Amino acid sequence: TEWAVFWVKSCRKVFPKAEIYLCTGGDGSPFLGADFTAQTAAIARYGAGVRITNEGSDYAHNFSITREVGTATRHYGTFCGFEPAAEVNAAGVVARIYNATASGARQLHDYIPNTLGKGVEALNSFRTNAVWLTPRSPRVPAAIYLSRETWALEPDAIGRTLALSRTLRDATDLDFVTRRSLADGHLRGYSVLVLTSSSVLEPESARA
Repeated sequence: TEWAVFWVKSCRKVFPKAEIYLCTGGDGSPFLGADFTAQTAAIARYGAGVRITNEGSDYAHNFSITREVGTATRHYGTFCGFEPAAEVNAAGVVARIYNATASGARQLHDYIPNTLGKGVEALNSFRTNAVWLTPRSPRVPAAIYLSRETWALEPDAIGRTLALSRTLRDATDLDFVTRRSLADGHLRGYSVLVLTSSSVLEPESARA
């Protein structure tokens, strides 16, 4: 997070009016040093957004690994974009468009082979659904708590949490909140908060 601030701050000095995206990726594992909510909060003061680089072709998977960024950028008043980390098929083109607009993203990055290198089907999928590519402000009634405290102690906990989020997405749209979100008062506005199985919680988070 500190390095993210260093580079965004340096870029802002050189490019005072440019649209800056912090390009980050992965699934949020503490071992990768990627706390997407903390990164977003830290760079928002410089007018920078986040581009998360981890999508594939499956909507549920994409939702589970991009929604923390989507949530955080809305909470901290900045913007986000999504980028694939793997090959995307024709059905995935549609899944990515839906995930971007349903999450409030304002950028959908892609690679030429995904749309133009897979025959007519992928290109037609994009042409048919590109009309839905517009920034939106989703109203999300529920949230799930990402227990980074537990993730640091139990590496398999992150997989359990993301799997649960994919199951819950079948029933409702939901945001992802963390101890940073709670500390900054971003629990307000949700009707339901889902707490996953966590062996530890920070005392302040537990009180919130």
